[in-house]
Amino acid sequence: MPSGERDELIRRAEAEWDFVLQKLRCRPDNTGNGGHRNELCSRCASIDWAQLATLELPHDNILDSGVIFDIRESSEELCSSSCRVCQMLGRGKLFQTDEEDDDGEALPLWIRCMCHLTNSESLSDMNDMNCMSRGNTERQHGPLLYFRGGHRFRFGLLPAKGHRGILSPRRLEPSAIDYDAIRYWFAFCENTHANFCKPVYEQYIPGFKVIDCQTKRVVDAPQSPLFRYVALSYVWGIPSNIPQDQCQFPRTVQDAIVVTLELGYQYLWVDQFCIDQHNETEKTIQIRMMDRIYSQSQLVIIAAAGQSADHGLPGVGTTSRTAQLRAETVNGEELIQIFHPFADLYRSKWTSRAWTYQEGFLSIRRLVFTEHEAFFVCNKMSCQESVDLQLHSRPGNQPEGLRWHGPLHLPGTCHHDGRKSADGRLHDVASFLQNYCMKKISYESDILNGCVGILNTLVDGHYWGMPMEYLAHGDYYMDLYWRCPRPGKRREGFPSWTWAATTRRAWLSMTRGAWTGLYTVRIPSADGSWQTVDELIKSGTAASSSLSGATLCVTGQLFSVRVVGRRLIHMDELTIRERVMSERSHIPDHHVIFSYSDHVEMGLELELDVETPGATYTGDFQAILLGDITVTQLHGFDRLSPPWRAPVFLLLEPVGTHYRRIGVTNNVCRTMSKTTGRLHIPRSGDRKPELSGLEDTVYLV
Repeated sequence: MPSGERDELIRRAEAEWDFVLQKLRCRPDNTGNGGHRNELCSRCASIDWAQLATLELPHDNILDSGVIFDIRESSEELCSSSCRVCQMLGRGKLFQTDEEDDDGEALPLWIRCMCHLTNSESLSDMNDMNCMSRGNTERQHGPLLYFRGGHRFRFGLLPAKGHRGILSPRRLEPSAIDYDAIRYWFAFCENTHANFCKPVYEQYIPGFKVIDCQTKRVVDAPQSPLFRYVALSYVWGIPSNIPQDQCQFPRTVQDAIVVTLELGYQYLWVDQFCIDQHNETEKTIQIRMMDRIYSQSQLVIIAAAGQSADHGLPGVGTTSRTAQLRAETVNGEELIQIFHPFADLYRSKWTSRAWTYQEGFLSIRRLVFTEHEAFFVCNKMSCQESVDLQLHSRPGNQPEGLRWHGPLHLPGTCHHDGRKSADGRLHDVASFLQNYCMKKISYESDILNGCVGILNTLVDGHYWGMPMEYLAHGDYYMDLYWRCPRPGKRREGFPSWTWAATTRRAWLSMTRGAWTGLYTVRIPSADGSWQTVDELIKSGTAASSSLSGATLCVTGQLFSVRVVGRRLIHMDELTIRERVMSERSHIPDHHVIFSYSDHVEMGLELELDVETPGATYTGDFQAILLGDITVTQLHGFDRLSPPWRAPVFLLLEPVGTHYRRIGVTNNVCRTMSKTTGRLHIPRSGDRKPELSGLEDTVYLV
């Protein structure tokens, strides 16, 4: 957009907001209910709350919000005020993550249209609907008031009487959830999202057990095509003895039984009670079925409140919810707090756990309980208790419901969708595993068990957590490129070539075959033969996953390289901004050197997978050429333009007749003169290295 045109749009938008804000100022002769107004301070009494409750605010121009007034008092001063609105604002300031309270500066109270809580993609469709016509003089969207700095505190305004529109705040009871609202969300999803959110109980799961919510007993799942069930995702806490009697179920499970019955279902699946925790064979079988168990359930109840299974579901049983803040203004209008589900979920223990992260991903419909409210997230929309939203079918399969930016928001549908491209599925699995590596897990040996359901869902095959990826020309391969920006500790019991071998976050490749042809990976099959990834998947032969079979046979170009224990980039080379960014991204302490001409060597930063006490990774090593990558000047900074591509090596150390992976090179590169030792940043006009390694086969353990 030309700058002149943009300036004109901004000028018009500012004028529109000035007009709106002027209309909200009370005239001295328009004091309304004097008794109530005297209970407000002069600042809050200067706002025409009745007008604000019914006025349609600008929402489709370049400026979507305005400042209703500034607040200079501290939270303590506001809370001690005799003004009901100030008291509520003071409680709101206590939630801020910024330091406005301490620096004495004014904190603006912003106002915008509540329609911005909805999916942005559907706003145009909403405005085209008769009920949302701009010509309609009745308010269709309520106002949203909030402090900036995370939007962690926000509230809406209910009019004293009259039409509330399709989007308004909802009063919540601390002791009871709104089952009618939940049934409304659930029914809307069932009736309108058949192509996206319809779980199908495809076939009987061997050994599958459920809790009969009427008898409170664990029973074998009925072998009937009409069988439907609800699943529970929660944090165990410290596991106790597994009871079979309802009176001994932990509080969260008891409350989930109540919710299941309220929603019209009889059966509930709870992993701790429906899997024999003392039968290792049964546990292994059921863990491998997690993708089916969660994706085939009609609903997954997520307990995102509390630290253990004894906490309960707030608003269901005896566990109360944090009270919603409210304040009456002048003529009966009511300010009502609207909770932020992302903030509640982000702070929960449930979000921090590896097992529950997979469960949330695999679920198709999710009913999440936090300390404040319940909210619903399916593959197409999200709804929350503190927002009263009238749902409508949208043309063109546009998303309905509220805007959602929380940890459960994942691209596309969670199940293996045949309409999704191989690129899309590869991006999903790489993104999932990168986040999964950051989650907490009680037993390191469970790192693969906690994500096997996702791998089953998103890829056609996997071996020790490494996806077997599908290429456009119909072949499968395994990409060995993954990296740890910071080295972790070695996870015992896992081969070095899988991302599961390190306790640090691993970044997986999403190249999808860009480097195929440079090396071939063979995997030991159950019958003891070596097969390529493509042969293994297409033949239907199971790969051996025992520790004795945790070996890869890799054929490719081998190079002799030298590892030097010093940084390729030194801090004195960087600007202040670059130093800060580089410290955050961690500059590796080792780099790899190899010759590619008689006069020039190349240096590449080496990112180690693990930190090994006492180990000094310097000297001569063997390396496999994995591919090449676009060179950057420094960590996270500008790429060279036109791009110059540097080789990517997988570094190996010998272990008897086999090799162990120790790390990969990244995309920070320097060339060095053999005679002067001077470093040089490669440029687009520089001669590309002519790589010619020795074709050989190595075995990785």
